[in-house]
Amino acid sequence: MSLKIIVCVKQVPDIEHIKKFTEELISDKTDYILNKTDAKALELALKIKDEYGDAHITVITADCSNAKPILLECLALGADDAIHICDDKLNDLDTLAMSKVLASAIDKTGRYDIVITGCQAPGGETGHIGPQVAENLNLPQITNAVDIKLSSDMEEITAVKPCEDKNMIVKVKIPCMITVSSDANKPRDMTIQGIIEAENKHISLWNLEESGIDEGKSGSGMSAAKQVKTFLPLHRKKGIKIITETDIEAAKLLFKEIKKIHI
Repeated sequence: MSLKIIVCVKQVPDIEHIKKFTEELISDKTDYILNKTDAKALELALKIKDEYGDAHITVITADCSNAKPILLECLALGADDAIHICDDKLNDLDTLAMSKVLASAIDKTGRYDIVITGCQAPGGETGHIGPQVAENLNLPQITNAVDIKLSSDMEEITAVKPCEDKNMIVKVKIPCMITVSSDANKPRDMTIQGIIEAENKHISLWNLEESGIDEGKSGSGMSAAKQVKTFLPLHRKKGIKIITETDIEAAKLLFKEIKKIHI
C-alpha cells in the first residue's frame, strides 16, 4: 500500500526583496514565494519518496489569493498533486481557524500517513499551525525536526531535533505530524523536466465548504483572535554619539547617559 504524505505549504512575502514598506508593513506589489521552512518540509517528504519509492505526496495550501505559482513549484520539485483552498472567507483568519481549515481538508483527502509542514512562516512567526493541525486530527507530533527517517516496516518515524547544544532522537508511530526546523536540509532545485511534468499534474481548487468546513461556521467567526493593526515601530528619539579621546572618558559619559534614563 502506497505511503500517503501531506505537505502543508504557504506563500509568503519575499522579505529579502521587499520593494516598499507601508503602514501595513508590505505593499501590494511585493513578490510572494514558497515559505522557506515549508520548502524544507517538502524536501523531507521527497527524500522519503526517493528512498522508499511507493509514496504519494499531496501539497495543500489555504490562501485567498493566487497561490498557483508556489503549487506548480512544489509539483515541479516532485509532489504528485496539490489542493488549493481558495475562499474570500479565509481573509483575516487566525491560526486557530486556519488550522481547522487545513485539518478538515487533510481529513477529506482520506487516508494519510505523514503530515509535514514548516515550523513557522514570516509574519506572525507563531509556529502554531503544525501543532494545532495535529491536535485537530488527533495526531502524535514531533516539532522542529531537522531530519526524519521512515522505518523499514513503514510504521514509525524517527526524527532528529535540536535540543540546546545536543540533538534529540524521537520516534513516533504513523500517522503523525512533523514540523520542520529552519535549520533542516537544503531543498533541491527544480529541473526542466520537473517543470514540464508539473503542468500535467492536477491542482484541485476547493472553497471552504468543499474542504469540509460547515458553511454556517466559516469566516471570521471561526477565529478566536482578531488582528487590529500591524505597523512598523517608530524610533522618534535620536541616538547619541559619544566622541572622546580615551575609552575611559567615553565610558564615563556613557554611564552618565544611562543614569539619565534610569537604567
